[in-house]
Amino acid sequence: MRTARWAELRPGHVWVTADGSTRVVDRVTRAVWRSTGRRQTVVMFDGHAPETYPDTFEVTVVPARS
Repeated sequence: MRTARWAELRPGHVWVTADGSTRVVDRVTRAVWRSTGRRQTVVMFDGHAPETYPDTFEVTVVPARS
């Protein structure tokens, strides 16, 4: 396991949540809010609806398998 920022996540990474459960990253894109210019990372897990997170927020991940 290692620490990564949301912006560093790639498809196949496994996010280890605070309660120890895991979620597989399906897709990662970028979002820029027109009104503020704020940038965020948009992550879709296991085919669920997209979720947005600040780029610099750090999470624990298991790197994607090659």
